[in-house]
Amino acid sequence: MGRTRARTAAGITLDAGALIALDRGDKRMIALLDHALAHGRAFRVPSGVVGQVWRNGRFQVTLARFLRSEEVEIVPLDEQLARSCGELCGATNTSDVIAASRCDPRPGTARPDCYQRSE
Repeated sequence: MGRTRARTAAGITLDAGALIALDRGDKRMIALLDHALAHGRAFRVPSGVVGQVWRNGRFQVTLARFLRSEEVEIVPLDEQLARSCGELCGATNTSDVIAASRCDPRPGTARPDCYQRSE
C-alpha cells in the first residue's frame, strides 16, 4: 500500500477529511494537492489515518495510487509515538489518538497549536 520512509521535517500532514475528499474526487482537494506538489511539497499521512479511511482497495483506486506515490510518507504509529499521542490526549483532555498522531507529539517535534479539542 503506502511507503514508510524515514521521518522528514518538511511535509504537509493530511487527515482523514483530506483523504476522503481525494477519494471522492473533490476538485478543490485535488487542486490543493496539485498546487502543493507543484511547489515541491511532500505529504505525511499517519498510518492510523489510513485505517480511518481505507475500506476497499478495489474501489479506492485514486486513494491507493496517491498513498503509493513517492511524495507520500506513511508515518507508522509505533510505541513511542503512541505513548506521546496518549500523553497529548491526557494534556488536552481528549481521546482521539489518531487525531493526536497528526501532530507528531514526540519530544522535539510537537507543535502546541496543532491539536485542538474537537470532540
